[in-house]
Amino acid sequence: MDIEYREQLTTFLKEVTGISDEFLSITLRRINQKRIKKGTILKEAGTMDSLSRFLCEGTIGLYIDKEEEPQLEHVFGTADIVREYHSYYDRVISPYYLKAMSDAVVLQIERDLSDIGIYGTSEFFQVDNALYNYILQRRTAVTAIRALGLQEGGEQLDILLPGAFGHFKLRDLTTFFNRSISTVSRWKRKNKFNRS
Repeated sequence: MDIEYREQLTTFLKEVTGISDEFLSITLRRINQKRIKKGTILKEAGTMDSLSRFLCEGTIGLYIDKEEEPQLEHVFGTADIVREYHSYYDRVISPYYLKAMSDAVVLQIERDLSDIGIYGTSEFFQVDNALYNYILQRRTAVTAIRALGLQEGGEQLDILLPGAFGHFKLRDLTTFFNRSISTVSRWKRKNKFNRS
């Protein structure tokens, strides 16, 4: 794992979870770094998500195919924990898929850690609960941004996930904000977010 990404994850985990050095050291041994090219599918539709991914850089979208067209349901940016939420927690097969909207770097770990000594300890549950709450807060923030609509939501999304707008395709914007292609096209022509 590259030192800069290890430090990024370490800082994040200490701030968000209050993880001990011993727990962190054991956890880091199970994490592997993955560089992902734009367009790569990280989790296929019709599968269960068993990985937790810390997004070091890049943008990843959660999509579902509706009427044969992909629809962007959620977006992840730097310092997000990327999981297909329901599939990961409920351990069910899901119709959603995760796709890299840009080149990205993730640090990932398998969900099942039952073979290591820290599994099931009070600190394990403390760290897991803190990450769950962080993920929930981020999901809630992105959902609220979608509800604001294209103009205000676009501005807020650019604040929450700097640089993510540059990776949205026209179809991503139409499905994410539930607007027509013509509305989004007009908005992009006269807006500073015209980057994709």
